[in-house]
Amino acid sequence: MTARRRKRNKRWVYWLVVLALVAVAVGVGYKVWDGYFRNGDDSGVDAGGEKPVEKPTEKPVEKPVDEPQKPDEKPKEEETPPAKPQYDGGDPNAASDLTGVVTYAGVNDGVLMVRVNIDQYLAGGNCVLTLMQDGAALYKETAEVIDLAATSTCEGFNVPVGKINGDGKIGIRIMVESGGKSGIIEGEVNI
Repeated sequence: MTARRRKRNKRWVYWLVVLALVAVAVGVGYKVWDGYFRNGDDSGVDAGGEKPVEKPTEKPVEKPVDEPQKPDEKPKEEETPPAKPQYDGGDPNAASDLTGVVTYAGVNDGVLMVRVNIDQYLAGGNCVLTLMQDGAALYKETAEVIDLAATSTCEGFNVPVGKINGDGKIGIRIMVESGGKSGIIEGEVNI
């Protein structure tokens, strides 16, 4: 006869671990629930349930007593502050020429990207980009004006670097024309 080993059933270990995890989850859930709802009531006990919370006592506010006016004195007039303008400077839409700024100029993956913001609201028009170096025009391109909420922008210029006959510091000159007004926006970029 061979000795047979008795096979032990280990299912009880599995159920013991599951029961312990459930007990821990219930305990943590109760603590969170109790702390959450205990903070909301006015019982004077803090979330931990240990120390009473002292509520500050409110002092009554004393109102100043108005002095009676003498019959020969005029009542004081309240001073009204002068009206402040909503913004500094004039309305850019009323200006005689168009203004703006180059918001981005840089080379990305072999393409010179130029972005510009125009200070005025324009319903249409053209932007003419001229890239210059040492007073000579290297490249010229035209784009449409796009209207935004309160300002405008040029459609955007994406110029392959291979089309520019120069490198180093390049001057950016953008002539904006719309509705009988014009203006020049300038900047620089290194290629």
